[in-house]
Amino acid sequence: ALLLLLAMAALVVIPSVYALNPVARYKSEKRSEKVKKSSQPSDLLTVRFWLIAANIFIVPFLNTAIFLYQYSIAESKGWSSDWVLFSFAFFAIFNALALLASGSLVDRYSGIRLFPLYLVPALLALLMMSLVNSPWVFPVFYALLGISTGLGSTVKTALQVEVYGKGRLGKIRSYFSTILVFSTALGPPAFGFFLDRNWSFNTVMLISAIVVSLLFMMSFSLWKLLRKEQNPG
Repeated sequence: ALLLLLAMAALVVIPSVYALNPVARYKSEKRSEKVKKSSQPSDLLTVRFWLIAANIFIVPFLNTAIFLYQYSIAESKGWSSDWVLFSFAFFAIFNALALLASGSLVDRYSGIRLFPLYLVPALLALLMMSLVNSPWVFPVFYALLGISTGLGSTVKTALQVEVYGKGRLGKIRSYFSTILVFSTALGPPAFGFFLDRNWSFNTVMLISAIVVSLLFMMSFSLWKLLRKEQNPG
C-alpha cells in the first residue's frame, strides 16, 4: 500500500507542482507593494486571533482523543468492538456530507456567521455521550462529531480569508496550522491524565461539553470585535 501511494504521489503530485510553478511566478510578479510589506507577528496575535485559535483548537483535540480511546469508551459502557466499527463509519459518512454542504452554507451565510455555530453538533454529541448509555448513542455521537468536523474544515478556512484578507493568508494559516498540530497531539494525553486518576468517561465527556459550550459562547465575541473594527465610531 505504501509503495502504491508513493507511485501515485510521483505521478500526480510532482507534475502538479511543475504545473503550478508558472502561476506562482505570475502571482508574485503581480503582487502589490502593500501586500509585499509583511506584518509583524504582534500585529496578528490580537484578541480576535486567540478567540479564533481557541475555537480551532477544540474539535481536533477532542477527535484524536476520542479516536484513540474509542474501544475503551465502548468497553466502559459494555459495547462490543464490532459496534465501535459500525459506529465509526457514521463519522466518515457525516463528515463527508457536511463537507459537501459546507461550501454552499459558507457562500450563503459567510464563515464569520457560521464560526460559532459549527460547534453545536459536537456539543450535543458530548452531552449525549455523557448522559446516555444506550448503544445507539454511539453512532449518533459520531455522526454529530463528523458534522462539526466537516463544517469546521470549510468554515475555519473561509473565516481566515474574511478576517485577515488574502495578503496575510499564508502567515496566518501557518499560525493556525501550528495550533492544529498541537491540539491533535495534546488530546490523547489530556484524556489519559484524567482517566489514570479514575475519572469515568462520562465525566470526561461532560467536562469536554462544558469546555466546548464556553468556547461556543466566547466565539460570539468575534462578531462584536469585527463590528467594532468596521464601525469604530
